[in-house]
Amino acid sequence: MMSINWKTILKNNALIIVFVVAIVFSNFTFFDLKLGGVVLTLYRVCIPIICIYCIFVYGLHQSYIKKMHSFFTIRIYFLIMLLWIIWGCFSLFLMPWSNYTTGAKEIIGIMLGTMSVFITICLCLEDKFDALIIMLKICIVILILIGYAEILFGWHFQSSMINDPQYIKEVENYYEGQEVPASIYYIATGIFYNPNDFCSMLCIFSPVFLYRQDKSRLKALSSYLAIASIFLILLIDDAWICIISLIIGLLIYAFFSRANVITYMMLFFTYFIPRYFGKKIIDVINVLLYRCTGSEVFNHSICITNVENAISVQVENNANENGSMFYRLNTYREGLRATFVESKGLGLGPGGFPQYFGKIADTHHMIANPHSLWLEILSQYGVIVFMLFSIVLLLMVVKLIKFYKYAHDLRCILIISMGVTLAFACFSPSNFLQNTYYWLPIGMGLGILLLDNRTVTKKNESAISYLYK
Repeated sequence: MMSINWKTILKNNALIIVFVVAIVFSNFTFFDLKLGGVVLTLYRVCIPIICIYCIFVYGLHQSYIKKMHSFFTIRIYFLIMLLWIIWGCFSLFLMPWSNYTTGAKEIIGIMLGTMSVFITICLCLEDKFDALIIMLKICIVILILIGYAEILFGWHFQSSMINDPQYIKEVENYYEGQEVPASIYYIATGIFYNPNDFCSMLCIFSPVFLYRQDKSRLKALSSYLAIASIFLILLIDDAWICIISLIIGLLIYAFFSRANVITYMMLFFTYFIPRYFGKKIIDVINVLLYRCTGSEVFNHSICITNVENAISVQVENNANENGSMFYRLNTYREGLRATFVESKGLGLGPGGFPQYFGKIADTHHMIANPHSLWLEILSQYGVIVFMLFSIVLLLMVVKLIKFYKYAHDLRCILIISMGVTLAFACFSPSNFLQNTYYWLPIGMGLGILLLDNRTVTKKNESAISYLYK
């Protein structure tokens, strides 16, 4: 039996480990150290260092420069990101709605995101895509375990809203002196403040568990178990937008990868079992833990959301001019009006959305946050930035589809399924630009296109003229 040399594996993949951990666990801080008012998180410290390393090791290498320079989509992407950052810095001081503190953090986040894309491309060119996916799976499994620790033990990180006295006070005021349901405290927020951010991250990266499943039945079952575990967290957290997004993403992967009937059945059960038996499973675990320990921590039950019910209630409340959907639609309409009328299509500026809506949200049945990545970009950075960024992403998807048709490379389908999931799941969190993980699928997509461009060129020069005509 062949022994695994873990020391060699860790040494060869140290860069990937640090990179993925920095992105996934981006909220961790270095003892609350600050530099110019900006908190030094793991992400903000590690990404610039890794980027500089990649520039000197890969970026200055003549062959890499030639590859990146010859690929039109990558040149356009980085040019658009440069224009976005320049315009963001300019509009930060130009637009009256900009918030200097929030806006500066946003621009720093976009710069770091651009660095993350460059790092991911370099890793893909080094044929590290599969190692990147494996590390991503490990991190997602860790997050799943953290989520279930919260659900079962009621334990949360200090950054969670459950440990925020203001949130607890709002919950108590909502129930007006009545006993607050215990299920309020047994939700999963992970390393984030609220469950929506945590759930959107889990659902966006869920398709990685379908990618290149080993022929081993045990490994295949473990992948489906991971997806089912994610579905259960989404159901407990009442993240119905994320649930719908995940179902769409998984079906896209299964359809385009030409999955067999068994795969479709297993995917069906990954949702069906958590939806109809998830509450019973958690309740049984709680009973067993309560009997073994006698701790009141386990003397509680959980609630499972009914997606069909949740949607119908939202639609009904919207018709009665009440509820989350009504507030969001009002916000989306006003966001579009503010973009085109108030800012003349130039955008409200970095951090401008909460600054603008914070003054009118309560009196006009709106919310102070965009709850959509697309509205966040459009309303704050204007029509030109939004159009250019959207076009380059669509161009990337089109080329991934063309490459898949030629090479039948499942990596293309994986990236597309993550991208589609992201496109819908980004309507769940209150703000999305502040998140770090959505840059990964973009970097993977550009990296695979460049890598496939290199591979296909070796195989068949004539295919390139078809793919890029």
